[in-house]
Amino acid sequence: MRLIVVGLWLLLFGGWVTYSPGQEAAAPAKQDPTTKVDPDLQRVAQRDLLWAEALQQSSDGEYAVAIAKGEETLSLEYALFGEKSEELTGTLKWLTSQYLKMQQFEQATDRAKKYRTICNAIYGEKSWQSVSAKFFEDNILRLSMVQPERLEIILKMEVESAKLIDEQKHLEAIGKMKKLLDEEREILGEDHPYYANTLWNIAAEYEMVGRYTNAERYLTRARNIIREHLHVGDPYVRNVAWALGRIRILTQLHESAIEPLREARRLFLAAGQKADAGYMASRLGEAYFAAGQANDAVIAYEQAILEFRQASDRHAEAVSLVHLASLHRELDDYARAEPLYQRALEILVHHRF
Repeated sequence: MRLIVVGLWLLLFGGWVTYSPGQEAAAPAKQDPTTKVDPDLQRVAQRDLLWAEALQQSSDGEYAVAIAKGEETLSLEYALFGEKSEELTGTLKWLTSQYLKMQQFEQATDRAKKYRTICNAIYGEKSWQSVSAKFFEDNILRLSMVQPERLEIILKMEVESAKLIDEQKHLEAIGKMKKLLDEEREILGEDHPYYANTLWNIAAEYEMVGRYTNAERYLTRARNIIREHLHVGDPYVRNVAWALGRIRILTQLHESAIEPLREARRLFLAAGQKADAGYMASRLGEAYFAAGQANDAVIAYEQAILEFRQASDRHAEAVSLVHLASLHRELDDYARAEPLYQRALEILVHHRF
């Protein structure tokens, strides 16, 4: 699993609530003229079509047309769902990014402010969504004060970085993102979550070329910033902990991997993500055993088995049973290993994996 957040300012913390970038609405089915259709359903279909058109126009570089379609989408959403709906949040964030591309700063900051206001109203000011929205708005406000010529260069560098990543030109992408990091340092400061976001992107590219020590260094810096400033419930907090734990295993820093993996597992459990928590427990088992803590490794694998079972991920459960059995074999405890192998085999055969 690789987490990379491409887009140093334009892709926004927290993800989309209703839509995904690039998602296209299907053409509306023809209706029998005698069939009555709920007017609200018709308007939702109209909203979906407008949104798909807005995304396509943006992809084609037609930002002014895309914005117009996006604003129509937003107006429909206000009419359909009211002023305190999650349906508005993704559209507002997207519109902010489009206005920023056009260097229409007043509109960009207005949409960012509305996004934060809605998050506060829906989730509460102390929620992870609202904390994330606060930094999002702060990011936009800071960028709006940059000279237009400089911002144009920065946005171009961002696009070029994403293109290099798509083309798997990892070292070139790293070089480009380091230049962006210098710009962010001046504009945002070194303790801003969006600065951490770029550190994380650089770490991901170092990982892709096998430079795990460099990746670990950048990820450690990113995690320190994210833990300090974002809400503990923010998905970024648990995901960066997991990413750091994984990279420390790759760099043979098994004992140092334990703490971030434990935090990641705890936060995935708190978020109700049993399968992800099980995967963290499985990697913890690996880290504990490599660090010479065999008893803790056994407990971790047992937790992984239980969590995968609760998540109905029988294949992952079987794999964890094999891991635990192999650990017992390493400890010369064949009596415990054999039934675990048998249970794993039964699951694999029964579910025809």
